Amino acid sequence: MKASKSNLAAALTGKLRANRMRRLVTQESESLSGHYTRLPEVNEKIVKMDETTIDERLPLVEQGVESCRICQERIAAVTKGLNDLLGAPEQAG
Repeated sequence: MKASKSNLAAALTGKLRANRMRRLVTQESESLSGHYTRLPEVNEKIVKMDETTIDERLPLVEQGVESCRICQERIAAVTKGLNDLLGAPEQAG
């Protein structure tokens, strides 16, 4: 009886972790997708700008840097979540 309770607890814990991970991946993917799509768009705008000053390009560069940072953070968070779920050791970033 004690073993079956332990197995049930482990199964429930595993299901809860999987559901949490699924929610995390869905939320992260939505945000990641938008910012990942924005990166080439920003790059294209910058490349197409003729004879502009740095002041005119700076807002686009800032958008690109911010999107890149968010993508890196999202990928790191999902990687950590998957490692936690799978019990894999963390890698130094």
